[in-house]
Amino acid sequence: MAASATSKLFSTEDFKIAELLSDPPLGTAVYATPIDIPGIRKATMTPQIESKQLRGDNRELDNDSTLVAVEIQAEHAKISYPALAVLLGGTWDASTGYTRLGSDYPKPFRCEWRTPPGGVDDPAGDVHFNAYKCKITAYALGTEFEDYQILSFTARGVYRLSDDKIWLIKPNETAAAIATVSA
Repeated sequence: MAASATSKLFSTEDFKIAELLSDPPLGTAVYATPIDIPGIRKATMTPQIESKQLRGDNRELDNDSTLVAVEIQAEHAKISYPALAVLLGGTWDASTGYTRLGSDYPKPFRCEWRTPPGGVDDPAGDVHFNAYKCKITAYALGTEFEDYQILSFTARGVYRLSDDKIWLIKPNETAAAIATVSA
């Protein structure tokens, strides 16, 4: 039996990123080991659509739309220094800390997150969201007086060169963990 074609989406439970190591045209994309974004609170995927209008004779004659990218937004409760090294560039070393140089650049990455089991209409199922080739566009981190700081980032996802995929939304009849090896 296949997963349902419609479903509610309740909550989010797990979010991981994996650095994109290579994306050869018509080849196979290769990713590093996924890194957890701890304390995920919210994750959204918003298609970026470009629309063009053909005008003439003092009216709109036709229009067309193209999906050009996807915007990913995430809020999380805890900082991950290894994730910062991918998202913002730089290096993480437990003895020296997270360092970013002027010559460091944000790295492309894949992100995947999921609903908790039962957070969908299939009682034992879940839904996984994947964006295959993203780059950070903003990251908010810091501290707050007498309160917890909620961290957040925004990224832009584009089509992979290796197979022209931009995202996957996969309902599972039986809940599945996020894979430890990205594909």
